[in-house]
Amino acid sequence: MKAIFYVLVVILTTNFRSLIAAPSRVNIDGVWYTNGQTAYVECGKTSVYVYIDVITDGVDILGIDVTTTPNFSVSDTPSDIEKSLNLDSNKQNGYIDVGYENNPGLGTIRVYVNQKPPMPTFTATSTLCSTGNSATFTVSDAYSFQSTKPLDLVWQTTGGVTVNSGTTYTSTGSTTSSVTIQYNSFGSVSVRGVIPGCSNLQGDAITYWFGAPGSSDITFAATGGGDNGSSFCVGNTRNYQANPNLPLSQYSYSWSIPSGSSNVSYFYSYGPNATVTAGSTGGFLLQMSVTNSACSTTGGSSRTFFISSCGFRVANNPTTDKITALFDAGDEDQSLPSSLRLSSEKNGTIREVKVKGQYSEEAVKNGLQIELDVHSLPRGTYYLQGIYSLDRTESIRIILQ
Repeated sequence: MKAIFYVLVVILTTNFRSLIAAPSRVNIDGVWYTNGQTAYVECGKTSVYVYIDVITDGVDILGIDVTTTPNFSVSDTPSDIEKSLNLDSNKQNGYIDVGYENNPGLGTIRVYVNQKPPMPTFTATSTLCSTGNSATFTVSDAYSFQSTKPLDLVWQTTGGVTVNSGTTYTSTGSTTSSVTIQYNSFGSVSVRGVIPGCSNLQGDAITYWFGAPGSSDITFAATGGGDNGSSFCVGNTRNYQANPNLPLSQYSYSWSIPSGSSNVSYFYSYGPNATVTAGSTGGFLLQMSVTNSACSTTGGSSRTFFISSCGFRVANNPTTDKITALFDAGDEDQSLPSSLRLSSEKNGTIREVKVKGQYSEEAVKNGLQIELDVHSLPRGTYYLQGIYSLDRTESIRIILQ
């Protein structure tokens, strides 16, 4: 009978555990939060307590388990349901995942922990389309620690925009601020919270843009470090993004290829981004138009590109001791052959070296040189092949003398 009771308890406990997906909430520094919420902690604190509700599995209390981003750490406390969260020494934001101890399959909830002040929000704006027009702009910040660590709101402008007749303005010790913005030409105003009592700890800024950008105000560049100026290789694909990246809430984008579209095999654009694949040698013009939606004014910029086959060539042909394969400066790794293969009509493949993925990005962009030692080979006619794919090879006839 005792054995039957034990089995029954185990079954009931197992079923109970399977019903608990994760803690429903977690308390951070005295405030309860649920999954996906953000906990704001005063910037003067270096650690806070984290705990969950008391839940049992029918036998034991389920202990708390906390994992964090690398800039945070966790210390134990005497309580099974509580941990001490050690915050970032530089007051940087992070998050914690909270679950039940020794029950990894039950799931977790994530709460973001910030000591930086929240991003302000605009509560009053105005559409300024004509040069010289001005209006009152107001922001507020949902900052909770004004009594202990007062907040400043700092305004900054760029281009032809002024705030209270200047380029910067600070509203001291306040979570709301109203200023006069004047529009003279394309530019922006940004506002962020700053906490002087924590070494001027800054929050993220909110930005509002004015006017339409001219060609000197905006450009576009390839993302991922792959912008080689005006040079393109056949088969290369590049993703371009507007700079500055103006928000779709205020601006619309239109990309086009007014000339040279026949040399482009693929073109796609959305918002501030465009993707282009070079299809054949020649050139093309890529144009980006940007329209201020509220004012219906348009600006933008364009760039001209030149497409080459980006194949390799050989220095000193005929040669005696070595073969030097040369690749143009500005080529990309993806334009290089997978390998270089040296062969002869009599003996077939004699030597093969890997190329793609074997050299640093800097070496490729500076103009790659690959040398093959041939001093011991019989004199005569050879062929150096660039193997790009199963259906593409490039071959150069080599004379050893």
